[in-house]
Amino acid sequence: MSILREIAAGADAAGGREDETYVCVVGRRQGIATALRLAQPGDTVLLAGKGHEQSIVIGRDKLPWDDREVARQELAALGYRGESLPAR
Repeated sequence: MSILREIAAGADAAGGREDETYVCVVGRRQGIATALRLAQPGDTVLLAGKGHEQSIVIGRDKLPWDDREVARQELAALGYRGESLPAR
């Protein structure tokens, strides 16, 4: 939560407004899902910060993790099949 608050403070300092120009989402999977769900045609979603890492630490547990696989799963949940997203 402290990292999330620091990022939000930076966005605010740059003129951002929570729930208008950015959203705070707890949990990496939920954040990826939210970014993909909110993306509009022509948008780019960048997953930064863990791309090269193959695990995620939650509490004291180190769990297998792959941003690419999570993004694929979340895109599939949205109906993406490889070429274009379905019309909204």
